[in-house]
Amino acid sequence: RFSDPPIAREEVASTTGAAAATAIREDIYSEKVAEKVEKKNTNQAATAEEEVVNVATQKKTRSFGARLVQFGLVVVVALLAIGGGYLSFFSGDSSTMNSVSSLLHTQSSPSPDEELPAESQPDKKSSCFIDHPSDFFSPGEDLHRDEAICGGEYIKCPRRGRCHGGRLRDCNSDGGGDKFGFALFLPNDEGVACVPSAEALDLVKKVEEVLLDLTAADACRWWSLDNYIYPTFGLWAVADGVSKQMNGDDESISPETLQWLLPVLDSSRVIMQSAPATNIGIIGVMGLGSAVPLAELPIPFTCMLRIGTWELMVSLLSCSFTFAWNTAKSTLFFAIHYPFVSFALLCVASIANLFRKRRQRRDKIKDYLNITLNEVYDRLAEYEDNDSYPNIHLRDDIGRDMFHLNTRERFFFYDHVWPLVVRDINSDNRVKKALKEVDGKKMLHWQMDGQTKRSRKGRRSRGGFASGVESVQSKSPTQRES
Repeated sequence: RFSDPPIAREEVASTTGAAAATAIREDIYSEKVAEKVEKKNTNQAATAEEEVVNVATQKKTRSFGARLVQFGLVVVVALLAIGGGYLSFFSGDSSTMNSVSSLLHTQSSPSPDEELPAESQPDKKSSCFIDHPSDFFSPGEDLHRDEAICGGEYIKCPRRGRCHGGRLRDCNSDGGGDKFGFALFLPNDEGVACVPSAEALDLVKKVEEVLLDLTAADACRWWSLDNYIYPTFGLWAVADGVSKQMNGDDESISPETLQWLLPVLDSSRVIMQSAPATNIGIIGVMGLGSAVPLAELPIPFTCMLRIGTWELMVSLLSCSFTFAWNTAKSTLFFAIHYPFVSFALLCVASIANLFRKRRQRRDKIKDYLNITLNEVYDRLAEYEDNDSYPNIHLRDDIGRDMFHLNTRERFFFYDHVWPLVVRDINSDNRVKKALKEVDGKKMLHWQMDGQTKRSRKGRRSRGGFASGVESVQSKSPTQRES
């Protein structure tokens, strides 16, 4: 390329059709190349002299610590050599001496990190980028100032870059440029690669925020987030959301802008696809990628509370069903493989349940009996007439007051509790018993003697007892299942 510049310039002139301009450029280029070659030779000589001076200076200014370290290494190597010779003398094994000699050889050989003299170092040549594209030429560049002597070493132009004269000029090889007000890619500080611009990265961040908000709103419509798949949204919806974030300018961002951002987007966090043929009027769709966790979604607290409550209920139901199903399977398995043991356990459980029910029934009868006896004595004491109280009428009055709605408990009271009351009253001498005929029907009558009646009334007047329907209902125990 640089060995015969006139020929190269004639080829350019033949393609462009400007022969006169080519001749002028050839003369100027030849003069500039000669000047640069002479300047390079001068610079190389000066650089060699500086390197020699630097090496000599470094050797003179070596620190005392480095010399002490070297002295210590020499002493250690000498001790190892003496010890190895002693061992080899008694054991006849020469491996130790070989290892020590190799260590000494390594110590005496120069380290690869030590700087070689300037005359022994290879000539360092700079490398340049190959022109790309071939017809690229910036109107404002000075070819003769920027053209460098690359020593024949050329490397490929960076991706998305445009190179000329050995340098990376810009990152506009795809033609995007700054048609939306900023460049999508820019050369880095070293000028060797194309990196996304700060404006492009800021816009990508806003796009991700809009997608997070849209996805969170969609997630709130579901009852559970198990196996939740991120939805996709139309480019118009995403563009409107980004525009609202940018000072409310609805025309600042368009779907074409989002499509232009595609090379900068991280495909693991943001995906962009073409719209299906059935969606008329939609240019494309965007959505979150699989690398975005659910915890990153800005879901409101009320929404999370609803979803969490529902998932907790489903988990509890699932655990209950699983426990019941596993228990049933285990019981069936045990019954099939151990029938005699299962039958014995079933009999024991039935007998234990029978005794439990009998004890509950006995406790319930005892509770009802104590309440009923107190109520019978109170009502006999309140009976002002000289006539006695019919036994059957007293039973019906107390039974309906205690169980005015529960017919089952009332008949249980008649059949099991009242016979015990009759037995206790018949054995009490303070109550007179008489069999009288009322309306052609003989019934047992009870009447409390005068002294007992006055005594019970006195205690009731002092707050010792209460009577009536309210007292019976308040004293009634919690009704158990019989």
